[in-house]
Amino acid sequence: GKFTIKDKEDYNDIEFYMINTGIFSEHQNKGIYSNLLPIILNNLKELDFKFVHSRHNTDNQRIITLKQKFGFKIVGIDNDERFGLMIKLKKEL
Repeated sequence: GKFTIKDKEDYNDIEFYMINTGIFSEHQNKGIYSNLLPIILNNLKELDFKFVHSRHNTDNQRIITLKQKFGFKIVGIDNDERFGLMIKLKKEL
């Protein structure tokens, strides 16, 4: 599968920020995100992005661990006013 970024000129040319990605609870634990993530990363690389970032609640260890398996590194912690402590992840493409 492919996806496109509308108005790429509105974004940083080399860094992509993943936000609000998820799988509905009734479809979780079926390997969907594990299969989708490499497709997303490959498409971002084809679009000439060099880095991808994401943030996750500190209690969402399952997604943090999954993203680490795909090469994401923990690069910091944010204290978000709305969501609390958030782990910042980054991957070089």
